[in-house]
Amino acid sequence: MDISQEHHVNYQAAPPKLLRPSEVVERCGLSRSSIYKLLREDKFPAPIKVTGHRGNAWIESEVTEWIYSRIAQSRAE
Repeated sequence: MDISQEHHVNYQAAPPKLLRPSEVVERCGLSRSSIYKLLREDKFPAPIKVTGHRGNAWIESEVTEWIYSRIAQSRAE
């Protein structure tokens, strides 16, 4: 399936920014091992494989949304 059909990509808009693991660690204030633990528990956005590179990257907007959800959750408690 073509990615544009699957995700309704608007190629005229700016592409989403991808964050490397070190950037995710910096933004979230969590250790790398904590991030991967949350991933295993389905409590953190899933990374994508970056073609031609070793490792993963995260979509910035998904990480940002996760951060805001954590803030909202902590304020509601």
